[in-house]
Amino acid sequence: MEATFAEYEEWSEDPIPESVVQSYNKALQQLEKYKPYEEALLQAEAPRLAEYQAYIDFEMKVGDPARIQLIFERALVENCLVPDLWIRYSQYLDRQLKVKDLVLSVHSRAVRNCPWTVALWSRYLLAMERHGVEHRVISVTFEKALNAGFIQATDYVEIWQAYLDYLRRRVDFKQDSSKELEELRSAFTRALEHLQQEVEERFNESGDPSCVIMQNWARIEVNLWTFLEFHSPLKGPY
Repeated sequence: MEATFAEYEEWSEDPIPESVVQSYNKALQQLEKYKPYEEALLQAEAPRLAEYQAYIDFEMKVGDPARIQLIFERALVENCLVPDLWIRYSQYLDRQLKVKDLVLSVHSRAVRNCPWTVALWSRYLLAMERHGVEHRVISVTFEKALNAGFIQATDYVEIWQAYLDYLRRRVDFKQDSSKELEELRSAFTRALEHLQQEVEERFNESGDPSCVIMQNWARIEVNLWTFLEFHSPLKGPY
């Protein structure tokens, strides 16, 4: 930068405007802040994850959204198979920027690069729900997650639970019957069958040894029955 400014001074026949000098000095000060991190990247060998993580920490403290995105994207060029990096990037976008197209694009890239990581799929489903993606698309994404090839049986419990929680939030429990409620019940039935058959056959162990999904289903049905019984027009509240 100094060499470029020196060339500009030689080329210009007029004195350099004060505003230009001030902008140059400000840019020079900014450069000094980033210089240690850029030099660390130059000196390290790929994939330079630790160096990128330190750079990301610095940019997060500064708080410039454009630069934060840029350093994440630079880091992912060499570390696209690191799930934790995708999780950190998507968390930042979910909590800070909240721009639908950008957020969902990063989540989609994350599961495409690290399809074996259930946390990325669960977060993707949540992001889609949060941004009002239509139900059909969310369901299709869930089906892709089921076929992603998770590495342990409990991962399937986690993705099923994420999807069941989403379906539960669609139900109006003030009604004793609805399409959404029946879809939730069907999904619980399918989840139990999938875990007891396909998952156990593949891993030779129960994906849900504590019967978490069955307990959650029972809890929902009990709460629904209690609510409807309490608000029954024949009985009314005591």
